Amino acid sequence: MLTHTTSIIAHTQLAPSIWSIRLACPGGFQFAPGQYILVHIDHTDLSTKAPYPRAYSIAEYTGEPAENGQILASEISIIYKQYAGGVATSFLKSKQVGDPLTIQGPAGHYTLPRHLSTEAKEVNFVVTGTGIAPIMCMVRSLLIVHCPFLIIHLFWGLPTIRDVYLQKEFKALKKEFARRSIDITISLCLSREQMGVLPSVDQCEVFGSRIQSVLDKKIDTAQHNRSIPVTCEPGQSSGTCQLTGSVLGPIHGSRNEPHSGPFGVREVNTLSLDFPDKRSAIREPCVPADLESSQLPRSSSELFSLCGSGVFVEEMRAHLIARGVGPKQMVFERFS
Repeated sequence: MLTHTTSIIAHTQLAPSIWSIRLACPGGFQFAPGQYILVHIDHTDLSTKAPYPRAYSIAEYTGEPAENGQILASEISIIYKQYAGGVATSFLKSKQVGDPLTIQGPAGHYTLPRHLSTEAKEVNFVVTGTGIAPIMCMVRSLLIVHCPFLIIHLFWGLPTIRDVYLQKEFKALKKEFARRSIDITISLCLSREQMGVLPSVDQCEVFGSRIQSVLDKKIDTAQHNRSIPVTCEPGQSSGTCQLTGSVLGPIHGSRNEPHSGPFGVREVNTLSLDFPDKRSAIREPCVPADLESSQLPRSSSELFSLCGSGVFVEEMRAHLIARGVGPKQMVFERFS
C-alpha cells in the first residue's frame, strides 16, 4: 500500500464519544467507496518505535469520479469512537487542525458491485454504530452512478436518540437523490428508546426497536405484496401464485423453472399453492400455513450491504438467509 502524508483540516465532535477528522490529501487520493485507510498511531508507551497502524473507513470525500468506479479525492474524512484508555483513539483525540497525519491505503474489498447500475433495483444498507462511515461513502457514490429509479433503504442501529448524528448529511443526500429520481429511506433503529415517546428526526424514520425487528417488518410487507394476484380455474382446488412484483421492482418474465439471477443466486417466479376452495382463492389470496414467508423467492436484483461488529454481521447474515436472502446477495464488512 502507498503511504501518504496528510494534514488535518477539521476535527469535529459529532455525538457523545464520536468524532470526525477531515484530511487534506495533497496530490489526490484514489479509492473505491467502502474502502479504508491505515492511520499511523505514534505512541510513546508502545514497546516499539514503529508506527502502530489502525484501520478507519473513509466516510466522506471531496473529489471527482475516476476510472473503474473509484474516486479521486482531494479531501477525505474518517469517523472514530473515543474509548477511555484507548491507544489509537487517545492519539487521534489529541490531534488538532494543522497537524500532519500519516496514512496508508486504500485497502479493503467491501465495495458495491460494479454492475450495480444495470442489475440492482434496490439496495439495503444495514449498519450499526460507526459502521455508518463506509455506508455513507457508498450511498453518496450512488449519486454519480447512473441508477435511475433505484430504491435505497438505510437501516442504522444505535442505542438512543443522543447517539444520532449526520442529520445534515442525510438531509442533503435525500435532496440530491430526489433530483435524480432515486428513492432513499433512512430508518433509525434505537434499541434503548421506548416506543410511543420517540422524538422526530428530520428526513428519517425513527423506531424504538432493534434493527432486526425493523428489517423484518420491511421484508414481511414486501413478501405480502408479492403474493398477489392469484387466479384459479373453475373446478380446481389448487392455483398458481404469480409473483408479479418484488421488493426490488418487477420480476422479469413468467418462467416456471428456477434460473440464475444477476447476482448468481436462484430465483423462482411462480409457486404452486393449494387452496381450500377456488372461491376463497380468488377473493382472498392465502399462503398455506406450512409455507412461511421466508420460503418465498426473493428478487435477485436486491442487494444487502452489512457493516458492523463481527457478531452483528454474522447474526444479520444468518437472519437474512433464514428470511430468503441468498448469500450472494450480500456484501459485508466486519469490525473488531
